[in-house]
Amino acid sequence: VVMYEYPHLIDDRVPEGAYIIGCDPYKDDSQTGTSLASIYVMKTNKYFSTVGHNEIVASYIGRPYLGKNQVNETLHKLSMFYGNAKIYFENNVGNVKDYFEKVRRLDLLATQPVTVFNKKATHLSSPSLIYGYPMSNDKIKWEALQYLRTWLLEVRESSDGKTLRNLDMICDLGLLQELISFNLDGNFDRVMSLLGCIIGLEETTNISKRRERHDQSMTPLREQFK
Repeated sequence: VVMYEYPHLIDDRVPEGAYIIGCDPYKDDSQTGTSLASIYVMKTNKYFSTVGHNEIVASYIGRPYLGKNQVNETLHKLSMFYGNAKIYFENNVGNVKDYFEKVRRLDLLATQPVTVFNKKATHLSSPSLIYGYPMSNDKIKWEALQYLRTWLLEVRESSDGKTLRNLDMICDLGLLQELISFNLDGNFDRVMSLLGCIIGLEETTNISKRRERHDQSMTPLREQFK
């Protein structure tokens, strides 16, 4: 695990929703496999003035000898260390959900996004509870990549007053190399786990905006019943 920044504490604890995690697991524990597990921990926008926003604070890239469950254990520890950060993960590979169900911490897993992908891209109509998100076809992947591109080019101000893009704030050289060489046919584990973070950021932002609009629409009605 590489840590770029320790969790930010408010009143001696990590505030709820301050961090999210993106995870790209690998398929199986075959000794001949070349795919790596990739995990990124990122700040959200929820505590912009105190915690900051949208920066990668920790990462894990590897294929440990003990296999997928060791990756899941690392994922579990990172989530707890960063304030029970919600985990956004690709659910058509690996055994992330099975592991967290076994340790009785399904609450740490984010459910499938309902605002990020359009219905044509996800092909989903079932209302049942699903953890993680699919990345099984190019339509879904392409849509997620549009969100990633927007985030990479988003302009922000650094701590020393300079105007930078989110792209300029990435310290992980391996991730930068994968972003440069990315294509839809290759295996880019770091990019795919970063996509999990971006999907999570977009989903939480959309839900927050919906809730705000709902509260605003309800205000006149509440006034009438005072």
